Amino acid sequence: WQALLAAAWSVSLTWADQTVLALAVWMIYVGDRWMDARRGKRDTLRHRFYARHQTAFLVAMLVVAPMGGYVALVHLSPTVQMLGWGLSGGVFLYLLAVHFGPSWLSYFKPLVVAFIFTLGCALVPFAGFYAFYIFTCVELLTLKGLAWVNTLLVANWERGRIGAVYNQRIILAGWLGIFAIWIIGLSLIWSGLQTEHERVSRLPLGLLGMVTIGLLGIVLLLPTRYTAEARTMLADLMLFLPAMGILLYWQLV
Repeated sequence: WQALLAAAWSVSLTWADQTVLALAVWMIYVGDRWMDARRGKRDTLRHRFYARHQTAFLVAMLVVAPMGGYVALVHLSPTVQMLGWGLSGGVFLYLLAVHFGPSWLSYFKPLVVAFIFTLGCALVPFAGFYAFYIFTCVELLTLKGLAWVNTLLVANWERGRIGAVYNQRIILAGWLGIFAIWIIGLSLIWSGLQTEHERVSRLPLGLLGMVTIGLLGIVLLLPTRYTAEARTMLADLMLFLPAMGILLYWQLV
């Protein structure tokens, strides 16, 4: 998704930009699960896996963190570093709130995770993007909405809420998110049809949003015989494969 936004906004990425993002995403994900395991959380397969390998993941994080820090300090531009420090502060507050704050904050976790994911993917492209339009926000909202629906549904499935035992409020929120992404996708397509320049970026992004959210909706409607693990894997693939298709299309044309 970082490469997708960079291509849409005509921004060049370096190996350091992509490496730091990959290491940061891995650190946040593993650190979040590791802190869950330290608190004794065992309600999903992933949590039980991290609980069994706490020491190994702690060592891995202690190795990866300085590597990512070195690459960021030496090879990233000052603007990206400044934005990265701001985002790092947001991640710290998120971890603090989720793991040490009141339990009701967990209801906002999918929304915050999607927000952080979107900002992380957009940080380098945004730093090199000098022409900011209202539809830039719409493009970011498309990514945030897709990540939010994905995170919301995965969290629901991992807790065993499949079929008749679905949490109805979460499923309603998921369908509302799907509908909203369709509207956003249509607006990007409409904008992309206005001029040739906008057609190059906004039309594919609009189509991408509509196709991806449609595929997530299909995963949501799968029969109850599909396990939570299978649904989670399919949902993650639906977030990844269409974006790769658009990138390949841009490379070919």
